[in-house]
Amino acid sequence: EDIYLENPSSHLYTPYRMLPVLFKALRPQPNELFVDLGCGLGRVGMVLALLYPKTKFIGYELVRERANQARRALKELGVSARVSIQIADLSHPSLKLPKARYYFLFNPFTTRTLRVVAAKLKCVSLQDTHGFTIATARIGRPPRFLARQDFLRHEKTLPSDKFWEGRGFDIFKSPYRQRGGD
Repeated sequence: EDIYLENPSSHLYTPYRMLPVLFKALRPQPNELFVDLGCGLGRVGMVLALLYPKTKFIGYELVRERANQARRALKELGVSARVSIQIADLSHPSLKLPKARYYFLFNPFTTRTLRVVAAKLKCVSLQDTHGFTIATARIGRPPRFLARQDFLRHEKTLPSDKFWEGRGFDIFKSPYRQRGGD
């Protein structure tokens, strides 16, 4: 993805200090799955595993070197058994997203890939009777794009601290759906 060429460094990673704020708002529960779409060096998975050790985490990363560095760091922290980092092109048609309670997008994609990922999330929403939450940094394309998706509703904005350029997070929900006849 060429996203790294077009953004300043502050738009390329989630500050560690902001992740506890996000997790406090989401309140992940034991055994719930958290998926990071474009996980980079695995920051979200590392902090989640340390603060919420009974949650499950899968991170998808396109760049092999970043994924391998994330795996090494997770192993050093002693959490690699609970956090999975997958090398994957999320725009590839054969890749299916797992059903998860939470999905996280920082600012990882080109517009083309974001469209493909949104279509995959919509497919998950049509199959998932429990609904899910998407958290995205208030940077670049993802929040504006997700706000226009008919299968999501904007739930809230989490403000940033003064050091992260006033960014924060947007939280979107896929509505709970009841299955007919169940």
